[in-house]
Amino acid sequence: MSDYLIGDIQGCFDSLQALLKKIKFSIDKDRLFFLGDVVNRGDKSLTTLRFIKDLGDNARMILGNHDFHLLACSLGGLKPNSKDTFTDIMQAEDRHLLIDFLLQQPLVIKHKEALLVHAGIPPSWDENTVLKQSSIVEQHLQSNDVGAFINNMYDNHPYTWSNDLNEMDACRYTINACMRMRFCKADDTLEFDHKMNYDTAPEG
Repeated sequence: MSDYLIGDIQGCFDSLQALLKKIKFSIDKDRLFFLGDVVNRGDKSLTTLRFIKDLGDNARMILGNHDFHLLACSLGGLKPNSKDTFTDIMQAEDRHLLIDFLLQQPLVIKHKEALLVHAGIPPSWDENTVLKQSSIVEQHLQSNDVGAFINNMYDNHPYTWSNDLNEMDACRYTINACMRMRFCKADDTLEFDHKMNYDTAPEG
C-alpha cells in the first residue's frame, strides 16, 4: 500500500485524473490524502468533490480556505464572488450530502509522525495544542449552529495567539492559521498582507 499526499486540486478534475494515472493509483491498495482546497478556481469542482467523497476509506482530506469559503457561501450567508467556480456544487441535487461531507472533514490529520495541514501551524504550538484547537473547531462545524459559527469566523483578528483568548477568538485564530497562513512571526503573529514569495518575506 502507498499513501499519496495531494494539495490544492481546486476543481481541476482532469489534472487530478492525469496525476492518478501517472502514479498508477490503485483503489485496491493505495490511499490518497487531499491537503485542502479541493474546490474553486478550476471548472470541475462538483465532479472533483463527488469523486473524493466516493473514494470512501481510500481517501482522507483536510479543509482548506477555499473549502471553508464554499461552506460559508452554502451555510453562512456569504455570497460567492465573481471568481468563485463552485456554484455547481451549491446548485447540485446532492449538495446537502456534499456539504455535510465537507463538514465532517478535519483541519488537521496526524499521519504517522507528521501533522498534515493546509496552511501552517503556529511556532509555539505543540502537537497536543494543534489537535486540541482543531478539534474544537471541528466540533463547531458539526453542530446545529454551524451557520452562525462560520459567520463569526470571517475576520483576521486576533492576529496573535494567546492562551487567554475566548473560545470564538481561539477558533478564528486556529482556522486562519491552519487554512490561511502564509507567513507567521516567531511570536505567533499571522501576517496576511504579504502574498509574494519567501525571498521578499517581511522580517520576523
